[in-house]
Amino acid sequence: MEKKVLQMIFKTEDGSKSTLSIPEFNDIKTDEEISTAMDNLIAKAVFKSKTGTYVSKEKANIVVTNTSEVTL
Repeated sequence: MEKKVLQMIFKTEDGSKSTLSIPEFNDIKTDEEISTAMDNLIAKAVFKSKTGTYVSKEKANIVVTNTSEVTL
């Protein structure tokens, strides 16, 4: 079974990095759409981490894991 997670990494007010992970996201999204979504999260200050609100984009990753069951 394959699973995909979108990781959006932001810099926060104190210069630290904070990761927002979205499981089961719609992987039809383009890089531009992901970038725009990150800009919107920053502009609207939707989330706040332990180190403050998001102030800039660092990077985004799509993490794919593939799990195969072992027959015992």
